[in-house]
Amino acid sequence: MRIGRKDFDKGHKGNVYQAIWRMIGEDEAVDEAELRTAYDSVVDPDKPAFDDVLRELRAELETKDIEGGTYYVHRKTWLSTSEAARRLGVSKRTVQAWAQQGKLIGQRVGHGITSHRRIRFATDTVDEWLRGNRQATVESPGAAGPVVMDVATAGVWDNAQDGVYDRM
Repeated sequence: MRIGRKDFDKGHKGNVYQAIWRMIGEDEAVDEAELRTAYDSVVDPDKPAFDDVLRELRAELETKDIEGGTYYVHRKTWLSTSEAARRLGVSKRTVQAWAQQGKLIGQRVGHGITSHRRIRFATDTVDEWLRGNRQATVESPGAAGPVVMDVATAGVWDNAQDGVYDRM
């Protein structure tokens, strides 16, 4: 018997998690009614309850209530500089400065020489800033230990004055 990866990860031998996971995209959000239809399409007498499946997948999903309905999309693993800045409530220039100073650890992606490659930030790292007093502990390659970042001391650029830069 073969089962989907999500069902394997969740410890379920059917395909109910996989059916719901396939319905949810990265670039298009789906509503709860579509997910329930996918859930109902799985014939398995031992399948967990719909609400339990959603609860299990919630850590991997972004949800948003829009006009009385709940919509779901896959949580991004990596964020661009702009997306990280938006989540943190600072300018792109601030995020770039933190990355250059090693205060916010990013990953260079893309092709070409180093100066033309983009930096992406792990969603988990950025979300740590949002969860607790805008501090995060990240593992810095080559550092003696974790680096603790604090917005108050990290050199925040002025968002209003930096608006022109952010639109470039």
